[in-house]
Amino acid sequence: MLLLNLIIALPLLFWGRRLFWLFIGAVGFLLGLMISNSFFPNVTGWTPIVIALVVGLLGALLAVMLQRTAVWVAGFLAGAYLLSSSLKLFSIPSQYNIIAFIVGGIIGAIIVVVMFDWALIILSCLTGGILIAQALPFNLAINLIIAAALFFLGLLIQFRNKND
Repeated sequence: MLLLNLIIALPLLFWGRRLFWLFIGAVGFLLGLMISNSFFPNVTGWTPIVIALVVGLLGALLAVMLQRTAVWVAGFLAGAYLLSSSLKLFSIPSQYNIIAFIVGGIIGAIIVVVMFDWALIILSCLTGGILIAQALPFNLAINLIIAAALFFLGLLIQFRNKND
């Protein structure tokens, strides 16, 4: 799982704004994986990955074809993923997952619409940092420190490259 998280997370951390179609595709992939694991918990093998790939590819296609709509959808999905993932980090019961998904999605969509460039940078860095931290075998406190450090590293790199 660490390798898969790294493959998705590193481009998000360092090039999330510049490759926003990749950001949308990656968020779609993560959402597809979360959906397949939630709705089909007993399915094993490649099925969850295939579902996630299909959702991710649809997200990337949407980003290329309908940029304005894709930005709103990406903000919603990133916010939904981030808040839902936060529940797991803090061991909050999964019964609140749908509420966190909707609230996080609305917040993410609003942020992206209001502050497009900065929102893409912030959301892609948060998503990348959390993805890597979630795959590491450390306790919650260490994983939070790692996620925060990666977030700030991604911010620094993307901010430096913002005007290129």
